Amino acid sequence: MQNRAELVNYTEKLFNRLRDEEAKKVQLLAEAMQRLGSSDETDFSFYLRVVSDNTTVPVIITDSEGQLRFDRNVDTLITKHPERLEQEVKDMAALHDPIEIGIQGVEKQLPYYKNSKVFNELQEVMDGIIRSFISKRL
Repeated sequence: MQNRAELVNYTEKLFNRLRDEEAKKVQLLAEAMQRLGSSDETDFSFYLRVVSDNTTVPVIITDSEGQLRFDRNVDTLITKHPERLEQEVKDMAALHDPIEIGIQGVEKQLPYYKNSKVFNELQEVMDGIIRSFISKRL
């Protein structure tokens, strides 16, 4: 019984850490985009690398009117259809509050995101292992 509780506890902590790391990626992306848009620097390589290095977390950035400005790791079947895009943004907003990007001379932009496919697949596998472990012990 104690092993089951430890497994569930460990899994919960693991997914909380993974969730936090994905949120940090989006925060860094938002900060890089804000600095990219308002910086007097001429070397943008760091900021561009931050934006392009996100290869897992789905992100949709809209303006304050809800118009798509940028997306990363989002299926084109979603981004090319306004109704699907609007629903995806609502779904993402229900999961995580957007991080406002204030770019000098440009209206604010709002990045929305959800858990990555890797995170979701890992969670499904771990949930299956836990269910199997618990059912075998009962």
